Amino acid sequence: MPRTEIVHEDATLRLGVSRNLLIVAWLGTPESAQLRALGRARAALATKHKADVGSLDVVLAGILPRFTQEIRDEVVQMLRDARLQGLGSAHVALAEGLSGVTTRAFLSTATLLAHSSTPHRVFSELRPAATWLAPLLTAGTVPWSVDDILAAQAEVTGIDAPGPAKGSPSGTRESAPRAAPEKRLKRA
Repeated sequence: MPRTEIVHEDATLRLGVSRNLLIVAWLGTPESAQLRALGRARAALATKHKADVGSLDVVLAGILPRFTQEIRDEVVQMLRDARLQGLGSAHVALAEGLSGVTTRAFLSTATLLAHSSTPHRVFSELRPAATWLAPLLTAGTVPWSVDDILAAQAEVTGIDAPGPAKGSPSGTRESAPRAAPEKRLKRA
């Protein structure tokens, strides 16, 4: 598998590209500057691969979301822009408790308000997100496996997604405990 290229990094956002997949690691609540960087990365990927692109957005644990109206509007506008959507997007909010619920609710609401024709789905764990995203990406011209997606995201987020937990009938629970984001993000 080709190495993931880091195309943007600041204190809040880290963006990586592997083949036709954009991996987004949110380390804090976004501001307009980060959303513009995300838009530029999506546009560059879409220019190179046309509609044959996808994204995996990972909101790291420990982030207390404070979404301003400006941010809400920008996220919905980005999700409405058909040129940037491609084959599908998986959004993973790893935070637990109220922070995780709030983040997943925001992401779910934004995707509903956008009325996007592209598949979007919100998850609380990485492996189910990769399992959902792999067939969408493979429907294009670049084949992806679940393990390929997890390996690419690990290069951006530093999170190794373990296999299904023992005794989990659905195979969707991650087996490793979550660490604080500053301990989980590996710098290139």
